[in-house]
Amino acid sequence: YIAFWVVLMLMVAHAPRSAKDLIRLASVTGLACLFSIFINGREVSDRFGADGTFGNSDDVALMAGYAIPFVALWALQFKNSILRYAILILGCGYLLVAVGRTATRAAIPALFLMLVVYFIRGQAMQRMWILVATFVSIIGLLVFLPKSTLERFSTIVDSFDKNTVQQMAGSSEAMASSAERRDLLRDAFNMTLENPIFGVGSGQFAEYRFQHFRLSNGARKHYIASHNTFLQISSESGILALLFYCIFLGTIYRTAARVRKLTVFSQHPDAKLFGQVSTCIEAALAYFTVCAFLMTCDRHPHQFVIAGMAIAMERLLKYWISQHARTGPAWATPTVNFANPVGSSTVGMSPVRFNR
Repeated sequence: YIAFWVVLMLMVAHAPRSAKDLIRLASVTGLACLFSIFINGREVSDRFGADGTFGNSDDVALMAGYAIPFVALWALQFKNSILRYAILILGCGYLLVAVGRTATRAAIPALFLMLVVYFIRGQAMQRMWILVATFVSIIGLLVFLPKSTLERFSTIVDSFDKNTVQQMAGSSEAMASSAERRDLLRDAFNMTLENPIFGVGSGQFAEYRFQHFRLSNGARKHYIASHNTFLQISSESGILALLFYCIFLGTIYRTAARVRKLTVFSQHPDAKLFGQVSTCIEAALAYFTVCAFLMTCDRHPHQFVIAGMAIAMERLLKYWISQHARTGPAWATPTVNFANPVGSSTVGMSPVRFNR
């Protein structure tokens, strides 16, 4: 687990040589997700899914929502207003419709928190357009989504009522799913209490549940993941592992927030680009974190990509600040050639050249 995804994170962290490289990396990330969904997407039992790895409806909802900030970031780089808004409407609109077609209820609060991030980080005019776009999107989804999908979304509030879930479990697929997820969470919590130090073994939740837990009639319970990333980790690897995972996610946000402050402090020439990337990371992280509470995505690469990008942002800014501080008085401010690699002393790349 560590050898695979942490290597990906480190590769992403050390690859960018400038803010523009970060933009390119983010653009490829968003477009790759968009392309994958467009090519592999298909209807699966009245819900939108896909072929291959991460192809069930929940995974597609996670990928589509996660890609929205990256596609939006790519669109913002175009100076032509018509092209910029066309990409925003078509690209982000397609991803939003894909999220809706999956009928994944976890995506609704995740999208809401993503919008909150953009609303907080945006300026007055941007906030107004966010509200307008949100209103138009809601109307559009209500008009174009199938009735069965809307009915599934309508059970979000009822899913929090235990009695309602039990009463409707026999007649509603959505409520039956909610009832099973409640049972999964209870089993995951019990596993954590019974094995608080080391858990039942990495990747063994479904197997352990199938072997050791029974239904009221004595039958084995379904071989299925917990549908909660945090309880999945605590039940499989212990409470300390859960603590480390929470620190990992928190550090991504903290690094993105620190980068935002560094851009103001340093007066970096690409401060605007760094600000856009940090907002993109925060929005993607917000969406992923909410989904993590209702899905099992501890082994998904999404979180490690944005973690690597956050590390890359901070590395580039700190290197620029350290070089800028050596240049002497204000009249001798250096001109940085951002086409050259940075951070030779730390990652084995050639140094940045300064001209006076």
